[in-house]
Amino acid sequence: MKVKLLLTLLLFITSITTKAQETASTCEFEYAVDLKPTENVRYSSTFIWDISTINIQEIEISIEILPIKDCFNNEKALRFRELLTYDLKGVELAKKNNLEISLLKLSSKCFKWRIILKSTNCTEISEWNYYSFL
Repeated sequence: MKVKLLLTLLLFITSITTKAQETASTCEFEYAVDLKPTENVRYSSTFIWDISTINIQEIEISIEILPIKDCFNNEKALRFRELLTYDLKGVELAKKNNLEISLLKLSSKCFKWRIILKSTNCTEISEWNYYSFL
């Protein structure tokens, strides 16, 4: 009898946990971010974005860049420099719609990057993307 009661209780607890995970809000922001080598500049690349479909008064948008020390491991790297965060709504970046990143700025030959969008209802974080200047 005790075993049945414990199993029933365990089943109830796991169903509550599963239901809580299912009801988490999903964000559906439409945006485009691309990273391309900068023309005529060696070891430099430019982020270009289109966030025109997003109401930027209600949403925080940023790019996180994580310079990698051990580039030979690619995206499986374990040694990193300090995380850099760029607010895309910042006055300087909002006017340009691009951000230039160079090997000298990062002191690294490669890095991982992702986009973070936050509203009052939800947060959307993209997958990490790997990029190498070489």
